[in-house]
Amino acid sequence: MLKFKSSKTSPSDNASGAEGQAGNIIIDSGTTLTLLPNDFYSNLESTLVNSIRANRKDDPSGTFHLCYESPNGTIDAPTIVTHFTNADLELSPSSTC
Repeated sequence: MLKFKSSKTSPSDNASGAEGQAGNIIIDSGTTLTLLPNDFYSNLESTLVNSIRANRKDDPSGTFHLCYESPNGTIDAPTIVTHFTNADLELSPSSTC
């Protein structure tokens, strides 16, 4: 489970994602890319790399770190669930690529 630390602390502390802390987050569905704190993203990326069984490819633009080759247009990627107080947001693989 990945958690966001409370925004009542300093910005550098927010990136730690300390266990057991409630926090605030803004979801902007109109934004093309989601920006995450580096440590948080590194842990997420590592988990996904270990979960996805497909051939990784380099993104020529250098923007994306998790690019995969798919001969049939699909990747067997895990569903990502973000847990909020009293609600869970499930992101299907098609919404996270």
